[in-house]
Amino acid sequence: MRRGRLAGSALAAALLLAGSSCAHRAAPPLPRPNGETVTLKVAYVVNPGFPSMNTEQIRAVLATARRGVKENFGVDVQFLEPEEQSLRVLFDRVTPRQRSDWNDLSYDFKSGKGDRTRLLRGYAAALRSDESSLDELIAYAQPHLLAAVTERTYQGLAEAVTATLVARLEQLKSQKLPDGSALIDGSPDNEVLYWAFIGKLSFPYDVVITNQLIASAEYIGSSVHTAIRGGITNGITTGNPSSPRGTTAIVSLYPLIGEDGVTRDLRGAVRYLSRASADCSTNRTEAENIAKTGVTSGGTAHFPWTGSPTFSYTPTTFSSANYNVSGTVITMTANVPVTMSLLSILNSFTSNWFGRTSSGSALSTAYTLSVSYQSRCMGN
Repeated sequence: MRRGRLAGSALAAALLLAGSSCAHRAAPPLPRPNGETVTLKVAYVVNPGFPSMNTEQIRAVLATARRGVKENFGVDVQFLEPEEQSLRVLFDRVTPRQRSDWNDLSYDFKSGKGDRTRLLRGYAAALRSDESSLDELIAYAQPHLLAAVTERTYQGLAEAVTATLVARLEQLKSQKLPDGSALIDGSPDNEVLYWAFIGKLSFPYDVVITNQLIASAEYIGSSVHTAIRGGITNGITTGNPSSPRGTTAIVSLYPLIGEDGVTRDLRGAVRYLSRASADCSTNRTEAENIAKTGVTSGGTAHFPWTGSPTFSYTPTTFSSANYNVSGTVITMTANVPVTMSLLSILNSFTSNWFGRTSSGSALSTAYTLSVSYQSRCMGN
């Protein structure tokens, strides 16, 4: 039984790596069951206000994960038929004490009451304890930061990383769903700790798939690769004594199905790039054209790509030392300048209403949206 639980834990991590490319370094070797087919229980946790996948699409996701686990780890997995569950009902199980404890560990960017100093302190400590050197961390993070690391110290890097994290969370907070409701509202649905502690909610599933965006900032467990994505978490693996194998892999589909314009366009560009070559080193201009115009040949850019967007690329390799095959994951980042014309109108109104004459009190109308997307390079 002990070995079975360990195999299940390994497979949960395998599923996460196969279905979601959020890690920036290769995972350590995982224990493998002795030729057995491992069966995993699956839940599809749904927020009805978000874009969603139908049953056949969920089955296709699991079929892709099954092939990825077999290819990368040499393990046969069988997923039971996904059981649809309500996100609201799930999080209604959280007790008042749990809610208080988890909220205390989360940076409150929604109301603006988060402790920025505490957040910075947590990131500085996490960076110091990272196995990578300071130079390696800066080299990895710098292409995706909204500001340069002005002081090459852990504190200096933490300041740049947390500034980027908070700015991108603010961007997410301002976005709307297709029906006009907020992408991130006052509920805890987006908070990663509520998902990480799912093992405390008597939720007996090995795999949890959700259409909910998971994006937040925490004072503990800080990681640079999550911060530069604006706190977005594609997936996590967490302990769960209620699940058949003692762990649960949680995968958010929102980065795959979200309908906000920049994410949708960049997703198409990265999908093209991942098929262009085995290491994603070619056809980058064509990929950028897809994001800006919808076609590889380029042409008239559509909103919000009409300004002067910039793109950067970070390849991350993984080897057969940890997987059955070697390969590359590409991270494509787009920085898209936008002008908020509504704020210009508000500036005009406030000037007329309140007699404002100082330009220093005007609202800024120029912003930069920064979005990253990842995929494994497959080639044709």
